Amino acid sequence: MDNAQTQKVPQVPMYFADNHGHLRSKLVPQDYVCQAYETLETPANSPYEPVTVANGHVTGVTQEEHEAWQKQQPDYVEPTPPEPTDEQKGLTALAVENAQLKQQLGQLQQSVTALAQTAPITGGSK
Repeated sequence: MDNAQTQKVPQVPMYFADNHGHLRSKLVPQDYVCQAYETLETPANSPYEPVTVANGHVTGVTQEEHEAWQKQQPDYVEPTPPEPTDEQKGLTALAVENAQLKQQLGQLQQSVTALAQTAPITGGSK
C-alpha cells in the first residue's frame, strides 16, 4: 500500500433540513460543494425546528412557532412533569413549616406588643 491510499481525507459537518424540518448533519469531505439546501456553516445556537436551509444559512422559527409545530407532529406526547424526589418533598415540607412558624412568631410579637401597651406598669416591691 502506498502512502496516498492510507491517508484519510479531512471531513467536516454539513447541515441540512430533512423533509420534516428537522436539522440533520453528516460528515462530508472538506472540499464538498453544497447543494442549495445544504450548508457547511455551523448553526448559531440551536435553532428551533422546523428549520430551513437557504443561501448557506440555517434558519429556525420562534419558540412559539416551534411549540405549535411540535404539537402537530404525529408522535408528539405532551411532556409530564417528573415526580418530585423524596429530598424535594422534604425541602417543600420544611419550607411550609418555616413559613408557618414565621407567621406564628409575627402573631406572638404583635400580642406581646399589645400586652405591653395595655398592661399597667408596676414597680418592684420595697
